[in-house]
Amino acid sequence: KLELTAVDVSTSDRLSFVSGQLAPGGASGSTDDKGNLTLRLTPARYTIRASFTGFTPYEKTLLLSDRRKFTVRMEPTATDL
Repeated sequence: KLELTAVDVSTSDRLSFVSGQLAPGGASGSTDDKGNLTLRLTPARYTIRASFTGFTPYEKTLLLSDRRKFTVRMEPTATDL
């Protein structure tokens, strides 16, 4: 089991409805209204990809046997008006 929490890197606020995908295996989902996503996975090396409107796409590789809880720190994109 992997527990992900998505946060805004600049404010530490939790982010709801962030889309997350893991490879290999294709497990995916979205964070809930508290910024959490739980996926049932077997121990292995995975690449996490997360996306959310207004934020830079996130990608990181992790070894699930080492960590069961992981924070996805999303960085806001710069906007010009």
